[in-house]
Amino acid sequence: MTRYTGSNARTLATGIAWGSGSTGGSGIGTARDGTKVFAGVRSDPFFFDLTGFLGSVKGVGTDCLGCNPTDFFIRLNTNAIVLEVPDDALATNIGVWGRTSYWNGSSWVKADQMGRPAINTVFNGTGQDKNDFNATEPSQQRTAFGGKFKTNIVNTLEHLGGYDPATAGTIANLLLPDVITYNTTTMAVGPLNGRALADDVIDAELGIVTQGAVPGDGVNAHTDYLSSFPYLGLPH
Repeated sequence: MTRYTGSNARTLATGIAWGSGSTGGSGIGTARDGTKVFAGVRSDPFFFDLTGFLGSVKGVGTDCLGCNPTDFFIRLNTNAIVLEVPDDALATNIGVWGRTSYWNGSSWVKADQMGRPAINTVFNGTGQDKNDFNATEPSQQRTAFGGKFKTNIVNTLEHLGGYDPATAGTIANLLLPDVITYNTTTMAVGPLNGRALADDVIDAELGIVTQGAVPGDGVNAHTDYLSSFPYLGLPH
């Protein structure tokens, strides 16, 4: 774990080593100044009726939301990196997202990014659009590729939610860039001010997308979250 500040936060040129560890043993590493780090396999915390969503919203398969609510993620594990950082080490209003890159032999290449859950999944229909979104920095997501990501959101909101163009555009500007915004002086209350593990972000997103016509997917939060670091349940 490396901390970058000032212009280095944009270029990643020079940073300060802040923590380290490995997936061996408990997975809990060591870090500076009240920070905690973990890396390892844990129970997937996400809950979502994926096949119902695909059938109802994307027209893929025969399942539908409300037909047979099934949590696709309930028995899955995930490779997790967990960081705990004191509030006073951060600014008051922050934005958080994750990036995954791969080494092509000479440099790191961005392959995937995510802030709020399922933005790319819900609004970008084609494989190419999804790949382009994953490779685009959040600061460019409203305008990159001729603004197609914002257009995709607007079209989806108009089609599924019956929004007028102006309202759809306002919501699109709220959802882009795909970054979790959070005021560190408050408790995390999703979907627009941080996110707790048990927050039903899919129900919130379905409500927004369909203007309340689809209230949720009928799937509840997992019961294996931990009350202390690293918070994610033990692997299955």
